[in-house]
Amino acid sequence: MTTHHQTTCPSYPISCPHIHLGCPSTVLPRSSLPSHLQSCPFVALSPLLTTLLTRLSRLETQPPPPPDPETDRLRVDLNILNQGLSDLEIRFSNLLISERIRMGEEVERLRGQVGALRREVWFTRHTSGMDMAAPRGGGLKPPAEGGPAEGPGRRLSDSTATGKQIVKL
Repeated sequence: MTTHHQTTCPSYPISCPHIHLGCPSTVLPRSSLPSHLQSCPFVALSPLLTTLLTRLSRLETQPPPPPDPETDRLRVDLNILNQGLSDLEIRFSNLLISERIRMGEEVERLRGQVGALRREVWFTRHTSGMDMAAPRGGGLKPPAEGGPAEGPGRRLSDSTATGKQIVKL
C-alpha cells in the first residue's frame, strides 16, 4: 500500500521534474502534473538548460589554463607605460608651475620698466619747457609709481553741472 501510495496515488504530493532548472512548483498533487507541464516554461527550455548546466559543470571542474607568456609580457609593458605616463604628468605639472612663476616675474619686470618710462617722459616734458605752454593754474605733476601722468594736458575726469563725469584723454 505504501508503494502504491508513492508511485500511483493521484493525491500524492510531488514536485515538477524541472525543479532543478528553477521551476517554483515544489508541491503539487500527482493528478495536476500533466496540466502543470503544459504551462511550465521550463519544459521547452529543459534541453538547452540541461546542456548548459552540463558544460558549466565541466568547466568548473577543469583546472584554469596556464598563464600566457604574451599576456604577462603585455601586462609588464603596460605597467612600464603607466609609470612613464605618471612621471611625465609630474614633470609637466612642475614645468607649468615654474613657467607661471617666470611669467609673473617677467610681468613685474615689465611693469617696472613701464613706470620708469612714464617717469622719463614726464621728466622730458617737464624739463623741455612743455610746462610753459600749459595754462595758468596747473603744471604737470609727476606720475605716481606706475600710474598715468596728470595735468592740464591730460585730465582723467571733469565734473559737469549735471553731476556726470566725463573722461577726457
